[in-house]
Amino acid sequence: MRRMTCLALAVLSLVAYPQSLSAQAAKGSTKSEDNENQSTGALPLGIRFGTPASCTPIPGLTMKNVIEDYYGNWRRWKDQRDDVVRRLLTACGKGNLTYDDSHPLFITLIYKTDSYSFVMPSLPYTQSLKGVAQATAAVVLVDGALAIDSLNVTLLSTQAANPLRSQIPSFVEKVVDANLTKGFVALGVDDITAASQPAGGRPTTPPPLCTTGSCMNAFISETLDLPYKRGTITEGGKLVLKKQPGKDEAEKIDISVAYVNKPKAWLDLTATAGALTGKLRGAEKMKVDGDKYASDPLGRGTTMAALAIHPKSYDSTSPDMTPAERISFLVGGLLTPARGFGTAVNVGLIRGLSANVGWAWMWVPTAKDGGKPGDAAPLGNSQLVNRRTSGLFVGGGYAFGKD
Repeated sequence: MRRMTCLALAVLSLVAYPQSLSAQAAKGSTKSEDNENQSTGALPLGIRFGTPASCTPIPGLTMKNVIEDYYGNWRRWKDQRDDVVRRLLTACGKGNLTYDDSHPLFITLIYKTDSYSFVMPSLPYTQSLKGVAQATAAVVLVDGALAIDSLNVTLLSTQAANPLRSQIPSFVEKVVDANLTKGFVALGVDDITAASQPAGGRPTTPPPLCTTGSCMNAFISETLDLPYKRGTITEGGKLVLKKQPGKDEAEKIDISVAYVNKPKAWLDLTATAGALTGKLRGAEKMKVDGDKYASDPLGRGTTMAALAIHPKSYDSTSPDMTPAERISFLVGGLLTPARGFGTAVNVGLIRGLSANVGWAWMWVPTAKDGGKPGDAAPLGNSQLVNRRTSGLFVGGGYAFGKD
C-alpha cells in the first residue's frame, strides 16, 4: 500500500507539475546532493564484544601475509577474499559464523599503524550494505605483534533522506523524525572482560593473547541491530597499545570507516524522448481558421517525464548492469506533443540510457459536436473542446534519479 500511494502521488506530480520537474533536473546535482546528504537523526548502536581471543596460527596466513599478499593485490583479494576470511574466522574459533547480503559482517584488520575495514559479502574494497536491518557481527582482527592495552569502538547509525524525493515536488515528501533517546557505553578490553563475568561468581580469566606476528587476536561482537535501512553507519575508535619504556604516552591506532546502508533500487526517475508511429486513435487535432474548422496535425515528437518501475529490485552499486536493472515499466506525464500520460516497456542499454516502446494518451483541441475539417465553427468562445487521442510511440530514456 505504501508503494502504491507513493507511486500515485509521484505520477500525479509528474503530470501536474512538469515544468517544476524539468527545472529541477536542469539545475544539476547540487540540490540533489544536499538532500542526499541530509540526515534525519543519528542513533548510537550498543556494541558489545565478547572476550578477546587468541587465534590459532595459520602457516602462510599471518596478518602480514593477509595485508601485503592478499589485500594489497586486488586480483588475489577479489578471487580469494572469501576463503581467506573463512580461514581466519575458523582459526579464531568462529568458523560457524554465517553472513550473507541480508546479514553482513563488518571486518577490520589492524596491522602496524593502520586499520583496513570492509564488509562481507559485498564487493571487495567497498563499504556498502543493501538496506539491511541486522548485521551478524563486527570483527576486529589485530596483528599479534601489537601489544594491546585496550580497544574502544563505537558505531553510529545516521538516517539518510531518499534522494528520489528531492526530484519530485515537495508536497509528496514526508519528514521522518529520528528518536535520539538511546544511550551507548563504549567497551574497552577491561570492560569486555568484566562483561563476561558470571553473575555473583568469580571473574573469568580470559585466555592469554597472542604476542607474536605469527598469529592474531580477535574481538568479535554480538549481533548488531541496525535501525535505519537507508543511512550511514560510522565506525570509529582506537586500539591503544601498551606504553613502551622511554615513551611519554601509549601509541594509538585509529579505526575510522563509514558504511553506506542503501536498499536495492526499484524506482528511477526517467526522461524520455521519442516519436509517435502509425495511425493515431481518437479525436483529430483541429483549429479554427477564419470561421471554419481546419486540421491541425499533431506533432510526432514525444517527451515524457516518467517513473521507471522495476519488477525486481536491483543493486545500484553493482559495477555492471544486472537483468533486474535493465527491465522496467514506465508510467508518467507526457509533455509533448500534447499534455497527457503514457506507459511503456523500457530496456536498459547502458547504465542511465534505455530504449522504450509504449502507448501515449493525449488531450487535443478538436471540433465541438463532432465537426469535421471545413465545417463552419459556431460563434462564441467555445468553438474547440479537448478530446482524447492516443498512439504508439518508440524512443529512448535517460535516468536521472534513483530511489
